[in-house]
This record gives sequence, C-alpha cells and structure tokens, in this order.
Amino acid sequence: MRLLIAVYMALLPVCMVLSNLYTSSMTHTRLRPVPQMVRIPEPAAHTETTHAEPHANTSMRQIILAFPYNGERVPVSQRLTESPHALVVVSESAYGHNGLPKAMHWHTDFQTQAAEHMRLTKNLYNQSSRDAEWNQESEARTLLGEGVRNLYTRGDISDNDVVVVTDADEVVSLEALAWLQAHLKHDVLAVAGFRWFLWTHCYEYPRRQALKVATTVRTLRVRLKWDANLIRRKEPGLQRATINVVEAGAHCSWCFGTRAIREKMRVNIESWQWTSKETPRAYSDRELDRLRATGTWFDGKAHGPCRCSRAQIAAEMALENEL
Repeated sequence: MRLLIAVYMALLPVCMVLSNLYTSSMTHTRLRPVPQMVRIPEPAAHTETTHAEPHANTSMRQIILAFPYNGERVPVSQRLTESPHALVVVSESAYGHNGLPKAMHWHTDFQTQAAEHMRLTKNLYNQSSRDAEWNQESEARTLLGEGVRNLYTRGDISDNDVVVVTDADEVVSLEALAWLQAHLKHDVLAVAGFRWFLWTHCYEYPRRQALKVATTVRTLRVRLKWDANLIRRKEPGLQRATINVVEAGAHCSWCFGTRAIREKMRVNIESWQWTSKETPRAYSDRELDRLRATGTWFDGKAHGPCRCSRAQIAAEMALENEL
C-alpha cells in the first residue's frame, strides 16, 4: 500500500505538467485565425470593346472651329470672343480665286490667337475648269482636315469631339454649338439654318441658307478620310440632323471694313458681281460706304429690308473699319 502511494505521488506532478501542456495547446489552436481563401474570378471567355455614343454632358466634348481665312476680321472676332474655349484650325491660301498671289492675313490680324494654321501655297487655279474660281476655296477647306488630324495625332482631341467646318463669315451660334455638344452622334452631318446678311447686320436677306456644318472627329477620320470639304457636300451613307435651335447661325460675306472689301475685290476680279461689260469697276471709298449704308449690291439692287436705325448702321460700319 505504501508502495502504491509513493508511486502515485511521484507520477502526479508529471500528469499535471502533461495536462497543462495539452490544455495550452488546445487553447492556442482554437484562437489561431483561420486563413481566408481568396477566390480569383475566372477571366471572361470574350472581351469586346465598344464605342459608346457621345456623352450628354457638354463639358466632356470639345468644339473645334475650322475655317479658311481671307481677312474676314469682324465675324472671326465675334466667334473667337464668344467661344474662347474652342480649339481653332485655320487654313489660308497664298493665292486668290483668280490664281494670282495675295497677302496672308491671319498672323497679322490675330497675333495672339492660338490656332493650328495650315498654309495652302499651291496655285491650283485653272481657267479652263468649269468651277475654276472655287478651286482655291475647296482646297483650303480640304486642308482644314489636315489641321484637325494634327490635333488628333497629338492627343489634343478625341473621336467624340465635334468639328465645325464653315467659311470664316459663317458663324454658328452659341446655342447651336451647345446643341452639337449634347446631341451630335457619329456618322451624322449636322445642318444649320443660317440668316444671311449684307455689308452689316442691318440688312438681312429674306431667305435662310441651310448648310452642313459639323460632324464628329471619328466621322471625319473614318468616313471622310480627313477631307473636311466633304462635310459641305452630299455624302452617301451619312445621316443628317437639323440643329434644333432658333438661331443656328449667321452668314455675312461682306461684314468687314472698306479696306478688307477692297482686298477681297482685288483677289476676286473675275467675279461677275462687280464687273461692268467684262471690265472690273473701281469703287471709291465714298461709293462703297454708300452701298453699305443703303444695303445695295453691286448690281444696284437692294439686298433686303433694313432692320437698324441710321445710328446703328453708322456704328457697325465704324466698328468694321476699325478692325
């Protein structure tokens, strides 16, 4: 009996140590955090990139104003003032409609205006051509696409941006530009209804002009192959969308001062508007001012009803002569 008690007393500390070790081990196992298995998603069987339609938020799309320039300072000043955040692409020819060399005006008239300036230095006038007098104008408008492409290549513009191609004296209104930013889709040509003025904004022709004026950069790049002149022509396969605003734009070929009028007459001497018996007629400053003040065209006919007072006419003529 005494032997059993002695053995029990000897083994008791050993059992207590083993028991404590087992309990500690189980407690540690229960409290140890269990690693979480992160399930990696399987790659999609097919990924497709699509071109979304232009965003309706106007701040997401840029406007590029593109036009040939030949001294039309008044309408250009108006559009640059009203659209200070638009990008500008300008083309200018060193030759007139008659094929003769002429001065280039852009860098003189708008020295501080940032623009992509494209120079047309080839004499493309061909008197035997049926549309000879329009050769330079068509080529200058085509060249605008090159300027837009330069902006695209540099990453300054994207496919969803809107390029507006007009003549310098065809000014798309701010309301119409906002419409284009919000609504113009790819593969669509936007059509604007232009009010037409003579000499100053005081004489408005009764009939409006409907002109194709804009498309997206992607349409110009893919469908028109960067030829901006095609925006003005009928292009098969492209839809048309009429700009749905009241004042879509204004056209005034002669809304600039006497000096610029003379320059335009000089480089357009073959045009019928100011010839008499096939001989160009010389107009004095006084005669030109009389035509402008009365809304009379070179053929002696009135252009349209006057919508200004004498003071307004004088103010517009003075402003144009200052620019």
